[in-house]
This record gives sequence, C-alpha cells and structure tokens, in this order.
Amino acid sequence: MRNKDLQLFNDTIAKVKFYGGLSENWKSDLHRKMHILPFKKGEIVFKEGKPAGAFLVVAQGTLSVMNEEQNGHNGNGKNGKNGKNGKNGKNGKKEIKELTSADFYGASELLIDSTRQKSVTAKEDSLLFLMGKSDFLSMINDNPEIKSEIDIDIPETDAPEIKAEEEEKEPATKGRSLFSKLKGFIKFKKND
Repeated sequence: MRNKDLQLFNDTIAKVKFYGGLSENWKSDLHRKMHILPFKKGEIVFKEGKPAGAFLVVAQGTLSVMNEEQNGHNGNGKNGKNGKNGKNGKNGKKEIKELTSADFYGASELLIDSTRQKSVTAKEDSLLFLMGKSDFLSMINDNPEIKSEIDIDIPETDAPEIKAEEEEKEPATKGRSLFSKLKGFIKFKKND
C-alpha cells in the first residue's frame, strides 16, 4: 500500500471491533492481506446468490446491504402488502442495513462456505479494504477469539469447521468481477 493508503488503513482498522483481538503478528501483517479498491456509486460489490470469495471493511463511503423481495413484492420496488418492511430499493430489493467507515461485511458466508445471502452496493463513491477468502479463514483460525466479534449472524451450530482454501470464483461487480478488478489493481501496482 502507498503511504496515504496505509495511513487510511491504520486509521480505519483501529476502529474495527475485532482488531483488538488479533495477535500482534496479524496486526502487523494485516495491511499486506487486504487490498484497497474503489467502487463508484451504484457499483455492485457483492451480488446475492454468487459465490462468497471476500471479506470487506469500509474505509470511506457508504454501502447498502440489500436482499431480494420474496413476498409481497408488486413489481414496482414496493411491498404489495403494507410497505413497512424497511427501505425499498429498485428492482424488488429491500435495504436491510447501511455500512459506513469501519463497518465490515462478508464473514458469515465465508465461515459457512455459502453463496452471498445479500447484495452489497455502493451508495456513493467508496473505498473498501478487501481480504480474500483463504486469508480471512487463516485469520480466523489463527485468532479464534475474534470469531464471536465477526460471525454475529451465524448460529454456532450452523458453522462447519473452517477450512482455509482458495476460492476461484469471486462476487460480481458492475461490468467486471471483483477478482478481475483486484487483478488489474495488482498489475497496475507492479508496473509503478
């Protein structure tokens, strides 16, 4: 990371609730495991139903966590019943949560080796720190005490044994995959 990116990383990660539980080795090495990527307003970070391949921490900006409307959707982006189930988005999606600086997302699906259960979209131009699946699972295996800080929405009985293995498929973004975006970023950095 460049110096200004490293400063942003240090300022952001110090506010993340699981950071204090990391071993000193992980604290000193975490910036090497995460990559900073920009996302434009409206760009899809994670797409519901796609394989889970990364964990994110918001550095700057705002993200919207949304899921597909299953019941009561009338095709206009509004609930057909009483419309009181949260903020409704376009195309039958409902906003569940907003993520801002130092919020993280993506752990649940990585821990249970599932597809994305929600879509995540940039509500404004945003900078995110992303960690690949194998590094994320290694972090959890090396620091089991932080698991309770991270997997807040997974019942303990549903989480299978964690295996650190590389995921070949990555979540889709508007126009190109996250994996392609990351590969392009790494190639760009090598040419600097």
